[in-house]
Amino acid sequence: FEITRLTARGLDKTDEDEVLSAVGPVLGSSILHFDADRARARVEELGWVRSAAVSRLLPNTVHVSVREREPAAVWQLSGDLHLIDGKGAVIREVSAYEYSDLPLIVGAGAPGAASEMLEALQGAPEIQNRISALIRVSDRRWNLKTKDAVEVRFPEKGLVEAMTYLARLQDKTGLLDEPLEYVDLRNS
Repeated sequence: FEITRLTARGLDKTDEDEVLSAVGPVLGSSILHFDADRARARVEELGWVRSAAVSRLLPNTVHVSVREREPAAVWQLSGDLHLIDGKGAVIREVSAYEYSDLPLIVGAGAPGAASEMLEALQGAPEIQNRISALIRVSDRRWNLKTKDAVEVRFPEKGLVEAMTYLARLQDKTGLLDEPLEYVDLRNS
């Protein structure tokens, strides 16, 4: 019952060598003593991996199945850029030109709070297409900066409602097309 094969499925962006390294040097060892749970935990520590399953296939194979994260935004902190998923999990560090089509999120605590903002934007594609950056303010609320340099200040609570209101205003009046410095939705 010696491990002679290691197979993997679901690897699109995850590097196969990283997965093999996370599983460990198992070739040649006993499949009966292989700890699949420990290997799974190590594979799930990889940035692109959202979840993994590691199984022993007797008599000689270890199989790894991976579900990868979907990139949702780029988070900037202290000048470094990190790709994050919709739940705020950091996938990996990126360069300034990678994933430039995704929203830029700025500020401490932003990844953990990003899911609500990103979800609110899904219901407002007209607003989503205008984003230059999403700025976390005092780890309490969001400001949105448009490509035309208009700043939209969102309230601490009721983010989805405020986004819906902004989308309606934009649709009816073209508010964000005006030469404005800011739009304050905190008291709307």
